[in-house]
Amino acid sequence: MYLSARRRTAPDATTQRTAAVREEEDEATVRVFTPAQLAENTGSKYLGVLVAAKYARELNSLPRDLKPLGEEEKLTTRSLGALTSGQIEFRLVGRRRTED
Repeated sequence: MYLSARRRTAPDATTQRTAAVREEEDEATVRVFTPAQLAENTGSKYLGVLVAAKYARELNSLPRDLKPLGEEEKLTTRSLGALTSGQIEFRLVGRRRTED
């Protein structure tokens, strides 16, 4: 499948952005976490994703007054950063088997 995009000759009013919005976008940076970084502290990239997701859910469940103010990062970015920097300690717990 081939996709092409045409350049508009003149942007219409709905696509024009203000200078403030452009400045905000320029200041925003994207943090990239590679599977290898996740595997460094967990032994597996899949386990790294599971641990980071569980930690993000824990952060989300905190009351608003306990969450750090001024943090503009998303919870998933915060949890991935904590995992790759070694700030999260975890242990694997086996499932309990129910007896029928």
